[in-house]
Amino acid sequence: MNKTGIIPQVKKYKRNPGDFSLKELFCLKADENAAPQKSLLEGYLKECGFPEAPKGGTEKPDRQIVLRVEENSHYDEAGFCNESYQIHISPSQIKLIGKTSEGLARAVQSFRQLLYTAEDGVVPCCRIEDTPRFRWRGMHLDVSRHFFPVEDVKAFIDQLALYRFNRLHLHLTDDQ
Repeated sequence: MNKTGIIPQVKKYKRNPGDFSLKELFCLKADENAAPQKSLLEGYLKECGFPEAPKGGTEKPDRQIVLRVEENSHYDEAGFCNESYQIHISPSQIKLIGKTSEGLARAVQSFRQLLYTAEDGVVPCCRIEDTPRFRWRGMHLDVSRHFFPVEDVKAFIDQLALYRFNRLHLHLTDDQ
């Protein structure tokens, strides 16, 4: 049984005592190379209604969410995968760490799933380590035979990202 609520199930999950409340003030910090993922996470947090500390404000909360890329990390068990990541959640800090920026993007999507399952904005303290089981995780969309509005295609791509797919086969034309 999947105790995390994250799909697909992560490789390692350890529940720790305590919780991180997203309803209390926190700040979002990211390395320079993690700016795109920070922007994504800001959107997901805003979508869920959680209050990040105002930018440039005088109030500096002790609680933080940190995004970081650690290219020399030690947790790539598969030996091939740049999509490895870790999530560490304590009562005062959430760390999303990726082996590469692609791995950090996968960490953000896993954390996004935790956001959607958080009751009253409370995320359980835990440690998650994950490496995809397969290199190729994809879906096919045939827009040459079946028309889809742009909004539907964007929603489909967003769902692929949420579930950490890494390939989209988009069938654009057909000669039949």
